[in-house]
Amino acid sequence: MERQKIVVVGRDGKILEQLEDIFAQSAVDVQVVEDPQNALSLIASFPLELVLVEHPLPEGSVAEFVAEVSENATGDPRIVVLADENELAGLLEAIGDRFPVIGFDEPASFQPRVAAHLRQWPVRPRRLMVRLQVRLGEGGVDRLAQTENLSESGVLIRTSGQLPVGSKVDLELSLPEGSDPVRVSGKVVRHAETGSDGILRMGIVFDRLTTEAAQRLHEYLERSLAGSVT
Repeated sequence: MERQKIVVVGRDGKILEQLEDIFAQSAVDVQVVEDPQNALSLIASFPLELVLVEHPLPEGSVAEFVAEVSENATGDPRIVVLADENELAGLLEAIGDRFPVIGFDEPASFQPRVAAHLRQWPVRPRRLMVRLQVRLGEGGVDRLAQTENLSESGVLIRTSGQLPVGSKVDLELSLPEGSDPVRVSGKVVRHAETGSDGILRMGIVFDRLTTEAAQRLHEYLERSLAGSVT
């Protein structure tokens, strides 16, 4: 089994002690980095599956740090912030719902939630060939499109007009289960060649989604790839 690569940014011994039990039960390679700038260099150097960020950092703000990680990371790592329960409200106000925030005061709830993030993001995301309706928003303009394939980290869509690579977009994915659409944000990373059908294709990597959205997407893909959903 290929091991997931994880970076823990910070130096709180209390947090690290709680994480040791989780890591011992998972196929992971863990590197702990105290200095945020050294961590940024490491994160930009090779692909990671998960970045755990302790709040507060020795230097600088967590909000600025996770924004830099999101912009400069190699690959598409999951970013999770760990904080004292008493500081959650202020931290959530600073970073909003862009990244999951987990309080670490109670091991009984803290450890399962971190473990869930380890299970949630496979090293190589599996792609589902599926046609779903998607609403694509960019610059205040919405358009309808269709997915061609979908994974937990991104989507290839069929569209009548491509956006420039690097464009930031908001997506609403309509799942067959019929509930509210899954809302995510992402970035256009490539234009696929037009096939014989003349349809334009555009690859988008997800860069911001709530824990709830990630879980719904994960569960839908698990069921579909197992053959229980068409």
